[in-house]
Amino acid sequence: MIDDGTGLLTIGRLSRSWASAWTTYAPEAATVLAELLGDADRAAVLERMVSASRAELARFRELPALVRGPSRCARTGRSPRGWSPR
Repeated sequence: MIDDGTGLLTIGRLSRSWASAWTTYAPEAATVLAELLGDADRAAVLERMVSASRAELARFRELPALVRGPSRCARTGRSPRGWSPR
Protein backbone atom coordinates (compact mmCIF):
# COMPACT_ATOMS: atom_id res chain seq x y z
CA MET A 1 0.00 0.00 0.00
CA ILE A 2 1.37 3.38 -0.99
CA ASP A 3 0.04 6.51 0.64
CA ASP A 4 0.94 10.18 0.45
CA GLY A 5 3.47 9.97 3.28
CA THR A 6 1.17 11.02 6.08
CA GLY A 7 -0.60 7.73 6.84
CA LEU A 8 0.03 5.54 9.84
CA LEU A 9 1.58 2.88 7.62
CA THR A 10 4.23 5.30 6.40
CA ILE A 11 4.92 6.86 9.78
CA GLY A 12 5.17 3.43 11.41
CA ARG A 13 7.61 2.07 8.85
CA LEU A 14 9.73 5.20 8.98
CA SER A 15 9.81 5.01 12.77
CA ARG A 16 10.93 1.39 12.66
CA SER A 17 13.58 2.31 10.10
CA TRP A 18 14.92 5.08 12.31
CA ALA A 19 14.82 2.79 15.33
CA SER A 20 17.00 0.28 13.53
CA ALA A 21 19.60 3.04 13.07
CA TRP A 22 19.52 3.34 9.33
CA THR A 23 21.17 6.45 8.06
CA THR A 24 19.46 8.51 5.40
CA TYR A 25 22.19 7.46 3.00
CA ALA A 26 21.83 3.69 3.53
CA PRO A 27 20.57 1.67 0.55
CA GLU A 28 17.81 0.24 2.75
CA ALA A 29 16.45 3.73 3.40
CA ALA A 30 16.11 4.43 -0.31
CA THR A 31 14.26 1.14 -0.79
CA VAL A 32 11.82 1.87 2.03
CA LEU A 33 11.13 5.38 0.74
CA ALA A 34 10.59 4.13 -2.80
CA GLU A 35 8.10 1.51 -1.56
CA LEU A 36 6.22 3.88 0.70
CA LEU A 37 6.14 7.07 -1.32
CA GLY A 38 6.14 5.83 -4.89
CA ASP A 39 5.97 8.89 -7.15
CA ALA A 40 4.96 11.32 -4.39
CA ASP A 41 6.87 14.59 -4.11
CA ARG A 42 9.31 13.85 -1.28
CA ALA A 43 9.78 17.53 -0.38
CA ALA A 44 6.01 17.91 0.05
CA VAL A 45 5.85 14.75 2.17
CA LEU A 46 8.68 16.02 4.36
CA GLU A 47 6.93 19.37 4.83
CA ARG A 48 3.71 17.63 5.88
CA MET A 49 5.57 15.40 8.34
CA VAL A 50 7.43 18.35 9.85
CA SER A 51 4.28 20.46 10.11
CA ALA A 52 2.41 17.59 11.79
CA SER A 53 5.02 17.47 14.54
CA ARG A 54 4.99 21.17 15.42
CA ALA A 55 4.21 22.02 19.05
CA GLU A 56 1.76 24.75 18.04
CA LEU A 57 -0.29 22.25 16.04
CA ALA A 58 -0.30 19.80 18.95
CA ARG A 59 -1.64 22.51 21.26
CA PHE A 60 -4.31 23.39 18.68
CA ARG A 61 -5.41 19.74 18.57
CA GLU A 62 -5.71 19.66 22.36
CA LEU A 63 -7.82 22.83 22.51
CA PRO A 64 -11.26 21.22 21.95
CA ALA A 65 -10.64 18.76 24.79
CA LEU A 66 -9.69 21.62 27.08
CA VAL A 67 -12.81 23.57 26.14
CA ARG A 68 -15.17 20.58 26.52
CA GLY A 69 -13.55 19.33 29.68
CA PRO A 70 -12.66 15.80 30.67
CA SER A 71 -16.20 14.45 31.11
CA ARG A 72 -17.37 13.13 27.72
CA CYS A 73 -16.45 13.20 24.07
CA ALA A 74 -18.95 15.33 22.13
CA ARG A 75 -18.72 13.21 18.97
CA THR A 76 -19.14 9.73 20.46
CA GLY A 77 -20.75 10.41 23.83
CA ARG A 78 -18.13 8.25 25.49
CA SER A 79 -15.66 9.15 28.14
CA PRO A 80 -12.20 10.24 26.94
CA ARG A 81 -10.87 6.79 27.85
CA GLY A 82 -13.19 5.08 25.38
CA TRP A 83 -15.74 3.53 27.73
CA SER A 84 -19.12 4.74 28.81
CA PRO A 85 -20.28 4.13 32.39
CA ARG A 86 -23.88 2.96 32.72
